[in-house]
Amino acid sequence: MSSPPSSSISFPRTEEDEMEVEDNDSLSKFNLIGEACVPNFPGQNELSFLSSPGDISNFSFEPPVTSSPRKRLHNDTSRHDQDGNESDVSSTSIHSSSSVLIHKDEPPVEPFKTKMTRMVCWMLFFSVLGCMPVLLISLVVPILNIFATPTFLIFILLLVFDIAFLAYLSLAQTDPPSRVTLPFLPWDFRLALKVNLAILSWVGVAIKLVPALLGDWAVRRVIAARHGNEPRNWVRKDIHYGSLRAGKRLDVYRALPQPDDPILSSNASEITDQYSPDGLTPVIIFIHSPHLGPLRGRKWMYDSLGRNLSSLGYCVVIPDITYYPQGRTEQMVDDIRRVMKWTAENIRRYGGDIERIYLMGHSLGGHLALLTILQEAVVISRDSLLANDPSHDISNGLRKIKMYARQVEVPKIQGLILFAPISDVNEQIIHEGERGVAHISQLRRIIGPSHTTAMFHSPAHVLHASRDVVNIGLLPPRVLIVHGGFDDEVPHLQSEQMKELLRGVGMVDTRLRVYPIGHTEIITALMMRMDQPSSPFILDELQAFIPL
Repeated sequence: MSSPPSSSISFPRTEEDEMEVEDNDSLSKFNLIGEACVPNFPGQNELSFLSSPGDISNFSFEPPVTSSPRKRLHNDTSRHDQDGNESDVSSTSIHSSSSVLIHKDEPPVEPFKTKMTRMVCWMLFFSVLGCMPVLLISLVVPILNIFATPTFLIFILLLVFDIAFLAYLSLAQTDPPSRVTLPFLPWDFRLALKVNLAILSWVGVAIKLVPALLGDWAVRRVIAARHGNEPRNWVRKDIHYGSLRAGKRLDVYRALPQPDDPILSSNASEITDQYSPDGLTPVIIFIHSPHLGPLRGRKWMYDSLGRNLSSLGYCVVIPDITYYPQGRTEQMVDDIRRVMKWTAENIRRYGGDIERIYLMGHSLGGHLALLTILQEAVVISRDSLLANDPSHDISNGLRKIKMYARQVEVPKIQGLILFAPISDVNEQIIHEGERGVAHISQLRRIIGPSHTTAMFHSPAHVLHASRDVVNIGLLPPRVLIVHGGFDDEVPHLQSEQMKELLRGVGMVDTRLRVYPIGHTEIITALMMRMDQPSSPFILDELQAFIPL
């Protein structure tokens, strides 16, 4: 596979990369999945850290502590809020004291030059749009069209660059590539054109998604106000689950009584906290992506998903976790583990069965769910092997893999449900470079920002490197991967590869289903009215995978 052009992908130099230079003699080409090698990204050395053993005594694979010189996290001591009768259990069980460190994000210090460039770009954008109607009329007027045609083409060219510049000024100024002075802008016309096409695609998704979300919300409110037939205590909102970052809460959707369930259907108008053991239902923890299409992802957007799944008899937990720029992969995995811990300790109060907990995620949420489970299985397997045989031949990279928030105990997961997951970080970054969105996407900043750190957050690479070490008994016994064949954002070949890797380490009950839909539709098929053509098929797969 050829390396992407330098204009598409680049990682900033970090302390880790400076250490790589010192150990250059001991490093060889990074080769993990088959014969596909990780390309040399600009400013990076050829690396060997998950496959070949090597003596890298001074090398540190710690993720960066700060986000960037311009954006950092700091600690502030404050107290957790008490969420009525719902959060006091979780707060006291997770923390031994009433005060914890709450991380808050400081606003970035934006250079004056960047601010001025943004202002000029917006002025140019509105000026060109304002002149367009006159130019369009002039194009059909004889004689005037001789002058209007070249002017129109120049204005189109200006718009292409201006829109690309605005996208970069909004999304690409934090953690820019090495040796880049701000403002960081796309001066290459082909790159600017790709950015415009990507933005046009996102706008198309937003045009379809926003009215659907608002319409569904309005319809539910009208029905609830008119009929008042929603069971009491069905949904509990904004429960604190013990995140170390401020404002992170979760929602719980109790399983609705099923018509054929004599235990639960006896009183459908009210759901109480008292359940018999036979009435406990499977639990689905859903980790949403930081973006739903072009929209910033929030748990309230998935309210219809929680209600739909709970109406089928599942207890559903939907949290908000820390996303960039408030945190990177380590903080995200930390929050997921705390959500899992809270679920194990409290979900029985909501009718959930702690012996049947399933972890579900979409896009980056699927990546984080898979990485969270893999980290624990790989690290525990490796440590157990080294405890029995310290001289066992394990690659240097495998020795350096960490399990984030190890002190947080999590329950055994019975299954993983992954919707369009990012499983191969390297392939995903190359794909984003080919689409021209590598720098306006948050992926590299979330999983890195350095190349070294990014590879330790790639489930495909971690699993392949640990294939002879990992104890499959520590992994969920079943995995369901659902992907869209028309997915332009995360190619479905990543899921094909992950299926083979999971089966290769012995997880025979790994299922992959590919449907002719896109990236966002794969999860919206279970949202709102579930009236998409693919909704019945995805729903059947989910119900077959998680029996009641």
